[in-house]
Amino acid sequence: MNTKISDLAGPDISAYKKVEKILLKKLKFFNAKEILATYLDLPRKERETKLLQEHKAVFILGIGSVLKDGYPREI
Repeated sequence: MNTKISDLAGPDISAYKKVEKILLKKLKFFNAKEILATYLDLPRKERETKLLQEHKAVFILGIGSVLKDGYPREI
């Protein structure tokens, strides 16, 4: 069962429905390993900044796992 943001919102859900609609169009999913491979030349703490300059809403999978550079993916 897929739960929508608006399902959790309570009686006044109009604002949540708007947010949900925007997120469904704009949210991009990335794996931490994919981010490292894409921005290998950037320091760890600058990768997300660069990613967010290109994509306004992201969800990062694999947070906390150790990457090829030997460091865990930071939040």
